[in-house]
Amino acid sequence: NAEAILAAVRSGLFYASCGPTLEHVGIDDGVVRVRTSPVAYISFVCNGPYGAHMYREGGSPVTEAEFRPPPEAFYVRVEATDLAGRTAWSNPIFNF
Repeated sequence: NAEAILAAVRSGLFYASCGPTLEHVGIDDGVVRVRTSPVAYISFVCNGPYGAHMYREGGSPVTEAEFRPPPEAFYVRVEATDLAGRTAWSNPIFNF
């Protein structure tokens, strides 16, 4: 319903997508873990050069990845891009 959607937006509990699905984005002991629909790669975008990318290997799609942000990173955002070049973007995560 509209109330639930507005509450999620106000809380930052949403993501944008042109196709892929972010099925889970969570933090456990300082590690950001993500589960997605089948994609070509998952990127962890941080300030500066501190991010990482997980690519498909041998033609198999990627559906899970994890990343421990270094101490220099003050945010991390997840991007998942499918084989057609469509991307899903999470909100920035600041407390990890």
